Formats: sequence, structure tokens, C-alpha cells
Amino acid sequence: MRRLLDLVILTFFLTACGEAEENYEKQKSGTLEHEGLLMETKIEHRDDETEISIQVTNKSDHPESFTISDGHAFDIRLLDEKGNVQYDFAEGKMFTQAVITEELESDETHEWTETLPADVYRNEKIAAAEVTVRIDEWRGNAVTDDDLRIEKPWDL
Repeated sequence: MRRLLDLVILTFFLTACGEAEENYEKQKSGTLEHEGLLMETKIEHRDDETEISIQVTNKSDHPESFTISDGHAFDIRLLDEKGNVQYDFAEGKMFTQAVITEELESDETHEWTETLPADVYRNEKIAAAEVTVRIDEWRGNAVTDDDLRIEKPWDL
């Protein structure tokens, strides 16, 4: 099991080397598709809170599974105009250390939501939200964070 995990991690790093910048430039919208996996993000500002919804949908014609190496399934980072991090969802949190595999039927969607408190919502320095799904494997292939990252404007 450990050897398989090492192989997956090695593949992950090798795949990331040549494609990171190219993929990141394509991901300035609220949706992107990676090998039949559709990722969508929605940011909804309400009263004194913001809800960020992250969905992944299997767009293939048959069931597919994805694997996440721990309970840290997604990242939300809020950036100022210079790209400096003003808020990091994961900062100070602990996550389950267990491999999670989930199967999605054709056109089935898995959704995560996170509600941000008022002090984060009202931070005037925030210019953009960077949302990343941290899937390690899809269709048996390694996936990098850059493959599933969307940056959206933070319009109040």
C-alpha cells in the first residue's frame, strides 16, 4: 500500500512539472473540465456571510471514482489585488488522515459547501477567491491541484 502511495505521489509531481502554468491560465472562470470531471464553483454573498459551493460532476458515460488522500478535500484562499493570501480555509485546521474514494455515476455530482463568517466577507482587501479541489486520482490517473483550480473575482 505504501509503495502504491509513493508511486501515485511521484506521478503527481511529474505530471505537475510541465503543465501547471498552462492549466492555471485556463481557470479564470467558474467552471472547468478535466478528463470528464466537471468542476463548478459558486460564490453567493448574503447579508453578513458568504457561501462557497464547490461541485464535481462525472461527465463520462459510465461510473468513475475519485480518490482524496485525506479529509482536506478542497481549499479556499481569498487573495488581494497583488495575489497575497488574506484568508486561507485550511489555516489552523486539522484534517482526517484517511484515504477517501468515492464513486460517481454518470452525471452524478458531489458537492462541498463552506460558509465564511462576516469578518471574512467584509474584508475590503479581498479581490479574488481561489478554489481548489484536492482530488489526487481520477480514472486511475494522478491529478494535480492546478488541474482543478478556479479563480473568481470577489464581487461584493
